[in-house]
Formats: sequence, C-alpha cells, structure tokens
Amino acid sequence: HSRKRVGRGEGSGHGGTSTRGHKGAQSRSGYSRKIGFEGGQ
Repeated sequence: HSRKRVGRGEGSGHGGTSTRGHKGAQSRSGYSRKIGFEGGQ
C-alpha cells in the first residue's frame, strides 16, 4: 500500500524504496524523468 500511495508514477511503484533511497527527493520531484529513463534502458 505504501508504494502505491507514495507512487506518483510507475517509477515509484516499480522501484519502491530503491528509487526513493537512491535519488531521494529527486525521485519525487522528477518521477516523470525516471519513467522515461527506465523505459529507455
């Protein structure tokens, strides 16, 4: 539930704590960028 609640985009739900712990605030601020980055990779 936590992931879905905090997850603004697919990136948050996909990475979960990993994304937040790695990028931190950036993940929340630029979640759109994360999705594009992950999709590109």
